[in-house]
Amino acid sequence: MRIKTPRFDVKAVSFDLDDTLWPVQPILSAAEDRLYALLETDYPAITATCDQASLQARRMAFFRPRTELHHDLTRLRQLYFQDLLAEFGYTSGADTLLDHFLTWRNDVTPYPGCVDFLTQLAERFPLVACTNGNADVFKTPLAPFFTASVRSEEAGVAKPDPHIFKLTCQAASVRAADLAHVGDNTVTDVIGSQQFGCHGVWYNPDGLDWPHPNEPAPHANVANYEELLALLLKD
Repeated sequence: MRIKTPRFDVKAVSFDLDDTLWPVQPILSAAEDRLYALLETDYPAITATCDQASLQARRMAFFRPRTELHHDLTRLRQLYFQDLLAEFGYTSGADTLLDHFLTWRNDVTPYPGCVDFLTQLAERFPLVACTNGNADVFKTPLAPFFTASVRSEEAGVAKPDPHIFKLTCQAASVRAADLAHVGDNTVTDVIGSQQFGCHGVWYNPDGLDWPHPNEPAPHANVANYEELLALLLKD
């Protein structure tokens, strides 16, 4: 564990979700598999023409130019489903597909040790989720540990925009200087939170070197939950 600041006293902790509290790729892969199976059953005209790989490429091509909605992945998914269904002659079903996808998106498996870690941390601090993704922490097994959630689709902007960190501090009822934000992304989580005045904690299980020589280093750089507990729960 590397700590930049000699004192690390905070009153609340916020967390990124994907790849910080659970691995996101297996979740998305499983959701896409289940989505394709549903399309095969209920919308066979689509799967008669498109395999999963081509649908993924189509979705990415649909998402990419719509930069004004990159903070709102749920709305992008909904529009994509509407467009896809209409192309193949279906006049309804986008909301149903979206509901199913979001259910599967929230079917998460936390990293080993995460539940015990959050159990201990929640006894000391209010915990707030702060995410650019469309997972809803209150629909996951980690719901009992969190007091609030700030999602980019609701905030209208995505990390590292300062507004989302402002909302996170408000949700935790603390000043920026009293919040530690923990995340795996060096730009959206660490640089963004520190620019707003929070304590930026880089969740760095791979032990990578800080890749931004022209930006301040993280206030703390932790490899696992044990190091994070030692940092935040020290007396």
